[in-house]
Amino acid sequence: MLPAQTRVVILKEDTMKSGTRDQVEGTLHQVTGALKQAAGKLTDNPKLNATGTAEKYAGKAQEKLGQVKKVLGK
Repeated sequence: MLPAQTRVVILKEDTMKSGTRDQVEGTLHQVTGALKQAAGKLTDNPKLNATGTAEKYAGKAQEKLGQVKKVLGK
């Protein structure tokens, strides 16, 4: 059996609309990408910097998708 806190999180996740979920996940990807980008610059690691940039732009796209879904009511 899951602990009480875990059950609450699962219930909240199930009630979140997909547009809102996409917006939140997109924002998280943008933050993660920015952190990877900064770490890549600090460590002079172009591969990590590129990975961060790609994740940041993917997050922006996912956030925009969530905004469109909200407008369409999905």
